[in-house]
Amino acid sequence: MLKAIMKNTYLFFTAVFLIVVIMISCEKDNTSEPDFISAKLENQNWDGRPEIIFDKETDTLSIRGVGNEQVIVLNLKYTGEGIYNLEKIRAIYYTTVGGDVITNWYNLGKDNSSKVTITEFDTNEKIVKGDFQVSVLNSTDELNFTNGKFKGIFREVTID
Repeated sequence: MLKAIMKNTYLFFTAVFLIVVIMISCEKDNTSEPDFISAKLENQNWDGRPEIIFDKETDTLSIRGVGNEQVIVLNLKYTGEGIYNLEKIRAIYYTTVGGDVITNWYNLGKDNSSKVTITEFDTNEKIVKGDFQVSVLNSTDELNFTNGKFKGIFREVTID
């Protein structure tokens, strides 16, 4: 009888152990990559902090990268994952002093090769990932962002 009780106890604890192991292995991985936005700006590494807003009412996705006294803004009418060609005022870049005084302002370049590719848009986790290449110019210079990549959590807003 003692042997049967020990065997049942052993089986019970083995089953509990296996259930715990299965539950732990099924938990979500919290070691996901941090939010980022990066690119090559005129062949130099450029990194920033992403600030991403999605206006559900107008389907406008605004991706803003804030770097060291530099800001790039990419706006698009979101219709799903895929490639978005940027045109007109859909992209700007500016430099600042102290984060608030604009020293240089660049608009979208004329060559129409600027684009953003949305590779992931998760409405449950509010995560958006993608890549970009953008040409911007002012009255004297043209700058090229190449090999751009971003990942961030977006805020949903309604802009009246």
